[in-house]
Amino acid sequence: MKKRFVMAAVAAFMVSLAMDAIAQEKAAPEAKKPSGYTEEAGTITATVQAIDLEKRIVTVKAPKDEVVEIKVDEMVKNLSSVKVGDKVVLNYFKSIAYQVSKPGEVEGIAVKAEVKRVGAQTRLITKTATIQDIDRNTNNVVLKGPEGNLVGVNVKDPRKLENVQIGDQVVITYTEALAISLEKATTQ
Repeated sequence: MKKRFVMAAVAAFMVSLAMDAIAQEKAAPEAKKPSGYTEEAGTITATVQAIDLEKRIVTVKAPKDEVVEIKVDEMVKNLSSVKVGDKVVLNYFKSIAYQVSKPGEVEGIAVKAEVKRVGAQTRLITKTATIQDIDRNTNNVVLKGPEGNLVGVNVKDPRKLENVQIGDQVVITYTEALAISLEKATTQ
């Protein structure tokens, strides 16, 4: 009889602990998933590779050998004075906004990205990726994009990873605007 009483007391204690843990879990506020926004604006000097005056498209080669076609707005009045081989100054703006959410909660998220019109050519891309791996020692995260591609990202602030789990989804909005003017670069 004593043995049954002890077993019943242990069982009651275990149930009490479990109920207490469930109550604490429900009472504790859910940890907030990280979000953020960064932007950059500046100028680069590029070399004109080709010009289509009729379509107002200028192909330039940027400092890192990146070749870019730019649709030049009608606001730019000096396009006809630009020649192949000229060095030109391009104004640019780019931003990245992101929001991490639990799997399946993406539909309700609208990532706010401010599009500043600094140029004739503006691009806004929104993608959803799934976190495949997290290395908390190196702050590296592997994201799987919608096409199945894997991309490694280094998170600068390790606190941003505190409430992030494998399987969470990340909505990323990338904004890019390029070239409000084409100015010949000054040679020094």
